[in-house]
Amino acid sequence: MKTAVILESIPKRISISIMLTAGLLFATVSHLQAAESMGQFKSAIQSDDARKAGHEAAAIVKSRVEGDVSEEAVMELAAELVEQSMQTGDERTVKWVSAGVLKGGGPENFKATALGIDVVTEGTKFEETGRQVVAEVGRLMNGDFRMAAAAEDSEEEEGKASRKKRKTSKPKAGGKTEWQLPGYITELFTAGSAFWDLSNRMYVRWDDNLYTDDDKDDGWSFNESFTLSTRMGTDRTDFYLHYRPTYRYSPEKDDDQQLFHEFSGQVNHSISPRTMLRLSDTFQYKEQPERVVSGRNTESTYYRNKVNLSADHALHYNSRLNLSVGNEILRYDEDLLSDRHDMDKYRIGGSLSRQIVPNKTVGFVNASFQRAEYVGANRNAGTDTMLMTLGMSHVFNPDLTMEGYLGASQTEFENNVRGDDYLAPYARAKVYYQFSPRTTVHAGAGYSFNEESTEFTYASSLRQDYALGVKHELTGKLTFDLTGSYYIDEYESEFLIPGTGIPIGVDGQTYYSQVRSRLTYDLNRMHSFDVGYRFTDLQSDIATRDDWDRNQVEFGWRMKF
Repeated sequence: MKTAVILESIPKRISISIMLTAGLLFATVSHLQAAESMGQFKSAIQSDDARKAGHEAAAIVKSRVEGDVSEEAVMELAAELVEQSMQTGDERTVKWVSAGVLKGGGPENFKATALGIDVVTEGTKFEETGRQVVAEVGRLMNGDFRMAAAAEDSEEEEGKASRKKRKTSKPKAGGKTEWQLPGYITELFTAGSAFWDLSNRMYVRWDDNLYTDDDKDDGWSFNESFTLSTRMGTDRTDFYLHYRPTYRYSPEKDDDQQLFHEFSGQVNHSISPRTMLRLSDTFQYKEQPERVVSGRNTESTYYRNKVNLSADHALHYNSRLNLSVGNEILRYDEDLLSDRHDMDKYRIGGSLSRQIVPNKTVGFVNASFQRAEYVGANRNAGTDTMLMTLGMSHVFNPDLTMEGYLGASQTEFENNVRGDDYLAPYARAKVYYQFSPRTTVHAGAGYSFNEESTEFTYASSLRQDYALGVKHELTGKLTFDLTGSYYIDEYESEFLIPGTGIPIGVDGQTYYSQVRSRLTYDLNRMHSFDVGYRFTDLQSDIATRDDWDRNQVEFGWRMKF
């Protein structure tokens, strides 16, 4: 029923645009997911988590080869991942990543992935390690190996394997010999095997502005956060799950106990070597200190749930076609916010990507339509937004990657907002730079129409946002992170919600800035300690908004299981 309402609400000119661009969607999503997997891989490498690095390497290569890329591209990707594992100087990490690369490529790409491993390890202390992994996985793919009875990470078994040749067992019929696989290869290649990541973080936080108000109240909070992540799968289906509950006790606050939740899950299923379906869900229950209730800033809690179904099809080795549909639900606990800002969103879209320069430049064409319905008691309203963008991602060298998007959005307002149609430009740029083996820099900037206003009196805003971050490994155990973000929300009179007391024709602006830093010491693979500082400042020329700033200091202990 909802779908029918949505389709009926789409103007004819937009319907035509969607029909013409229905052959476009999900490459952007696929590209971002690939970047996320690479980020998780690098994080595993930096934390010396060989097991996780191997699983992430397999996922990265598998995602790439599903696009029917050239053998040269597969070889270069394999070499890149193994080279990063070699920088740790740890033979165990090189083994896990090499085996993961071979597993991700599969039998049909074994030659390319094996060659990538051989090229990057040749002449190094890992040359024999690389050859050993390639030989063992090669025999496995040819059916000459017997799987270990239990898929477990046995460092003792791996150590013995590196010191002496494995003994043979009884010959198989036909003269072939069965071999016992190392534990890390067994886990990676066992169908239906699971990868688990469990961690617990306890931290105390001092906050000089508990209620984000101009009249500050300070106090301490004690926090307990547990994280569970898992990756399971078969040859054609992968399942990802992440859950993080956080308990907070703040004795100085009126609501002294709070429990927040973060959940995300995703299922990937390969229909064929060229086509993949993805179903994902993300749920958050958290606080949003930028909201305003009757002129007073509060940490308003809310929950948001996003569901997305997408199909990704490789048209050719250098081009991909994507389609997706999605739904999003936003609900606030505070009645005054709920009445005005609770909403349901429905989205359909498409994207077409093409590799312009092999392994360097990718172009994107994106189109999407979104229907937003405000469901609060005081907002019988909605918006229809059509967004079209052109984008490009370019790898200048292994250390420098940039991507950018340009386009425009057309929004039609319904009821309870004084404006009608609104045309706004869209722009976004991102830069990733590996300044040195120990230092990573990322930056981004954007300009877009933002329909989720953080103001009580305006329905939407035009947002400029900027971000810059640096991560530096001071030593093998000590890491420093510094990030800064700044955005400007421009509120035009067309976005005013009637009945709020703001005169017609009044515009306003809000300036929000935040600086975060964290120093982390990894005592060993299990324990790490960190200290962090966060400064937040909000300034506004809107009459119903109070200016405020906030200082927060954290001391934490993380334990990985």
